[in-house]
Amino acid sequence: MNDLQLLLCLVTGVALVVTAAQLRGASRRIHYRDRRGFWRGVSSIPVVAALGLLLAAVVLQGWVADGFLWLAAALAVLSGAASYWVDLDPQRVLAWRRARA
Repeated sequence: MNDLQLLLCLVTGVALVVTAAQLRGASRRIHYRDRRGFWRGVSSIPVVAALGLLLAAVVLQGWVADGFLWLAAALAVLSGAASYWVDLDPQRVLAWRRARA
């Protein structure tokens, strides 16, 4: 593993930890009866984060080119940014879900 691969893996890992922490914190600020709707509204964010982690694991196994680590890091940072946006106001997820229903 060279330095660039290590850096991209660290960026991916830190972004995934931040994503999990922010979504968990945001869900705690919502009333307990609305948490199920909240998690349904943000379910795509952990899926994108898991996809980035899976892609990084596949690259580290040597199955695909190292260039895909950039994509894994980008997916993780994108999910981190989305979770930050949700963490600013968790109620907007519920309002968005109510507007769609």
